[in-house]
Amino acid sequence: MHLTPAEYAVYEKEIGDQFDYSDFRGLVDPETIAWTTRILKRVINKHGTDAAVILTARSSEEPARQFFKLNNIPEIPIVALGNSDPEMKAQWVKMVAMKFGYKEIEFFDDSPKNIAAVEKVKVSGVKIITRHIPNR
Repeated sequence: MHLTPAEYAVYEKEIGDQFDYSDFRGLVDPETIAWTTRILKRVINKHGTDAAVILTARSSEEPARQFFKLNNIPEIPIVALGNSDPEMKAQWVKMVAMKFGYKEIEFFDDSPKNIAAVEKVKVSGVKIITRHIPNR
């Protein structure tokens, strides 16, 4: 079965589905989403490259690095989880919130499932804001 990343983000898996994730190892027809890119650049300019993190389900951070280079975005930390389970992103957000004592975390994602999982994360004293990035 072949799905774009946008289609995969909302696809409900069925019994017997088999996926070939080879396209996720590289950058394939990337599209810049202007409003999120502007926010990312503002955060980097105001707070530095450690103020943002790319959290990807991919097993490699290389596609994100390539995207940054193509779009003249300073390189920021990238965490490649190697797992598309929404709970993995939610647990990572919770761990960061607890470990570093942030007062606010803003989470952007194209997957409604990931947004829903992160919205359930509760850490005392930390405001977690989710922003869905609609697919085109």
